[in-house]
Amino acid sequence: MAGEDGSKAGGADGGKGVEKAGARRDKRQVSRDVMEKFGHLSQEEACKHLKMSTRTLRKRCRELGLKRWPYQPKKKVGRKRLEVQVNAQSAFTTVAKASAEEQDGKPCPTSQVLSVPRLKDNSEAFKGPARTAGPAASNLVLSVAEKLQLSVLLEESKKFFEAESKARELEKMAEIEGKSKEELLMFCIELQNVMLGDDALKCIRAIDVPTILKIINEAQLRLVHEAYL
Repeated sequence: MAGEDGSKAGGADGGKGVEKAGARRDKRQVSRDVMEKFGHLSQEEACKHLKMSTRTLRKRCRELGLKRWPYQPKKKVGRKRLEVQVNAQSAFTTVAKASAEEQDGKPCPTSQVLSVPRLKDNSEAFKGPARTAGPAASNLVLSVAEKLQLSVLLEESKKFFEAESKARELEKMAEIEGKSKEELLMFCIELQNVMLGDDALKCIRAIDVPTILKIINEAQLRLVHEAYL
């Protein structure tokens, strides 16, 4: 009985600061020494050992005069990366994911991204006399992966804009061919006013020349050539 009483008493007194499995720990029981004991761990791991939430852990650190969590992860050193953001409605649906299969004989990671231009010496990059002809001097250095990514980007962009240009040409031609003879005649009158006007050169510079040439060809075909058939 005495042993049982002693064990009960010990359980009541000695178990006061003992946590039940899976139970949350009262943050007031955690001293500064205990907090610093787990300081070499990440915040997530420390929360598991101390059975605290992240919020409670940070709050207790402030109460003990610790600057948040003693452990500071190493800061990432290097240049910021500019990821190629792909919008669901963007014309480029595969550019960001596409990359060369091999890089220096090794598989190229699919998450390869283009980086900010890297200069050998930023402080000297823009010094020296300006060049009047040819490409400007530059110390830009691109890695093999960046060159491969650029190659994919430019090739996919070229294909898209070529297809887009062709579609716009067809749309523009359909619009021109759909004009009535009266509309073509009005165009000719307006063209005459522009060509004989005082500010002809200024107006011509603002004109979409390729479109004007298409309309002129259409007007010649339907207003002039048909008259002789």
